[in-house]
Amino acid sequence: MLGLLTMGAPIAAQESMNSPDYHARNNAQSVYYQGPGRQQSQALQQAPIRLPDVYSSFVSDLDGYKLYWSTFARSGEEAERVAMDACRNNGGENCQPRGWFSNQCGAIAVNPAGKIFEGYGVHPLIAAQKGLRECNEATEGRPAC
Repeated sequence: MLGLLTMGAPIAAQESMNSPDYHARNNAQSVYYQGPGRQQSQALQQAPIRLPDVYSSFVSDLDGYKLYWSTFARSGEEAERVAMDACRNNGGENCQPRGWFSNQCGAIAVNPAGKIFEGYGVHPLIAAQKGLRECNEATEGRPAC
């Protein structure tokens, strides 16, 4: 029988060093590991990662049909203030906050009359689809946005 010798323990020829069974016995860093210290290894692997909250805001200048935004702020108030400052600093005369949101993507859709609709989601496409859906529903189903 052909075999390999590792750490003094024979490994059968048909067992791959990349197999879950091999890692269950020999690799303490593997998710398959079943040896001593298993609970500690699993506890380290399952520790949740908590990212800091990030906030964004939309602000519109209704007179100039312009949109401003801020991203990666530490609070909703900061996000709104930064977007309002961007509007004012770029000549906005009627800057209106659209509110703030956190830990997601935001998108804006505008109908021909200039009414603004927002969409939010975990992915930019989802946010855009939601904003367009809201806009089109408000225009009685006509795809006007």
